[in-house]
Amino acid sequence: MFEKRFLLALVGLMGASTSAIANVEPDFSYVEAGYTKINLDDTDFSPAGFTVGTSVIFTDTLYGIARFTTTSDDIAGTDIDFTQATIGLGMRFMLSNLTAAYAEIGYENADMEIEEFSESFHDDGYSAAVGLRSNLTESFELDGKVAYIKIGDENDTEFKVTANYYFLPDVAFNASYSMMDDVDSFTIGARYSF
Repeated sequence: MFEKRFLLALVGLMGASTSAIANVEPDFSYVEAGYTKINLDDTDFSPAGFTVGTSVIFTDTLYGIARFTTTSDDIAGTDIDFTQATIGLGMRFMLSNLTAAYAEIGYENADMEIEEFSESFHDDGYSAAVGLRSNLTESFELDGKVAYIKIGDENDTEFKVTANYYFLPDVAFNASYSMMDDVDSFTIGARYSF
């Protein structure tokens, strides 16, 4: 609940800003890393860890993406590790100098290891997403995305919002909130754009 309130407050501050809007395209070339917390509804499993990711633009339209998240939790003395990786391609469509729509497809990989029983579970699949990314002010960028994710026999729809605050021209603090049917997650970290 705290994470939802934090992100809503951040978005509200962005909308209320009176800073001049720069004539700068939304960012599609960056590396980022941050702390991630995942909450599963109706369970005691609430793993935490880190996420690293990158996006690299190849042409005016085409870009590549990669993300890796690793989290762990201890339930009744049993250590459970969860990792998820994504690699894919995206296309952006500039709607104005400040706003871009985009579409992405990706390969998804997920692993869970239960240390005490020396068991591991592995599945892979794919994702497809559409989103909108915009510079609201000179320092703030907001990104909203909807994704369909299928891993193994499971599929879900993800709704995600990310806010980036650039305190230097190429360096930003960021926060994101993701919501699926039974899972939500919150990441806070930093980004370097190039």
